[in-house]
Amino acid sequence: MKETTRPTPQVDRSGERLLVRFDTVTYDERTKTQRAEDFITVNCKCRMAGSGQGYTPAGLTLHDGRLILDPDGNQLVEKVYGVPADSNQPGLCTQCCRDHHDNQDMVNEGRVYLKDNNRTSRGHHRHYGPSLFGLVTAEVRAGGSEYYESCRMRRVDGYYQMYPDWQLEALTVASAEYLINSDGAQAYTDYVRAVVKALVTGGTMPQPLEGRDLDVVPGAYQLIGRAIYLDDMSAEHLAEVRAAINNNEADWIAKVPFYEVNVTLLADWEADNPSIASITNETIETIVDPENDYYGTYSRGRVDAETDGSSVMTLRAIEGNASVLGGFIKQPMISLQEFTDSVTVNVQTQPEGSTTLYSITGEVNCLLLQNGAYRSCTQRYYNSVSITTSDLNVSCTYSKQGNADTGSYSCPGIAAGSTLTINFSSDAGGVFQPSSVTVSNIQQNEHHNVLMTVD
Repeated sequence: MKETTRPTPQVDRSGERLLVRFDTVTYDERTKTQRAEDFITVNCKCRMAGSGQGYTPAGLTLHDGRLILDPDGNQLVEKVYGVPADSNQPGLCTQCCRDHHDNQDMVNEGRVYLKDNNRTSRGHHRHYGPSLFGLVTAEVRAGGSEYYESCRMRRVDGYYQMYPDWQLEALTVASAEYLINSDGAQAYTDYVRAVVKALVTGGTMPQPLEGRDLDVVPGAYQLIGRAIYLDDMSAEHLAEVRAAINNNEADWIAKVPFYEVNVTLLADWEADNPSIASITNETIETIVDPENDYYGTYSRGRVDAETDGSSVMTLRAIEGNASVLGGFIKQPMISLQEFTDSVTVNVQTQPEGSTTLYSITGEVNCLLLQNGAYRSCTQRYYNSVSITTSDLNVSCTYSKQGNADTGSYSCPGIAAGSTLTINFSSDAGGVFQPSSVTVSNIQQNEHHNVLMTVD
């Protein structure tokens, strides 16, 4: 099985530039070995530089039944190339602008960066930049013209090599609890295998997983979005995988260059009945500006269940690199498929005739003082958070989905009229403001944010 090893991708935004990084690990049952892959996806603003040289995409191929780096990939060829339009971009934009171009030989060999039938006569995929009115509708060909680009890269021998664009094939929404539960985790693993098998064999895609809807009392609940990607394979590679499937080889899936990625913080969320239960879909932002309530994090996929009724939560992602870059791609002239998946959240304030139940929820933000300035805390400090209550009948949960996710807590199932205190502490030196929240005679859902500072 292959999946991302970071709980969520690492996300960094600077202006209009977004950089997303995550690892995947494949375990080979036959050889008892693991293969780790470190990917970065970035968007850039480039300028056409004319004809020159650039590299073809790297990739994986099958050798002696195992996936290895294709020796025919990452070759220097003659083609159109670009350069970064300005210096205020990640260093990897130099490679991205230079190499993310195709020529007719690459098309003929099936080794291209962007799968697109709307190519120029020389095999180039088209690029777009701002028009006179600032709209991203102008096709760019002439040298010196600016255009927008996005690139996927993989670390090879310590350096990043260009890879073909991500190819999204399936999207799934589930609660964090569903994926942690052994039955749910196994069901999802089986589903991933079924999706990959259908893609490889050309068979029918499996039905969406059942049992993912949520029945909850008022409170906050984190949903998770998972995406399946598949890289192209040569005819010989594909034939060998199909033969392994037909021969009932247990490890056939280890021969397939697929990736299963957590896109919770990258795809878009919406609720159809937010007065019953809403869901966060904050702008991707990683700046630190405490005076304006920016703590280097943002929230997506967190459900706030309020009152009786049902609300459908839908996750949306656009195919290609846009699905990894949170839609930060300006290519409106290219037709991109949208993938969606949904779960229903059913909220009950009086389950089984009990007294009315309320919740206390809030965000847990954290700032670390370094060299006289605050920056976002590392995961170590978020992991140090402990939350307790004075009411033994009330349990609180704490959620933190990776470096860019806003931490949050939820204390659901509080009986009307209750009085309780929620205490916040850290075993890593963090100081909370406030250190406790007291609610007397609760008669409604309450929301209280806390801030942890580390000096």
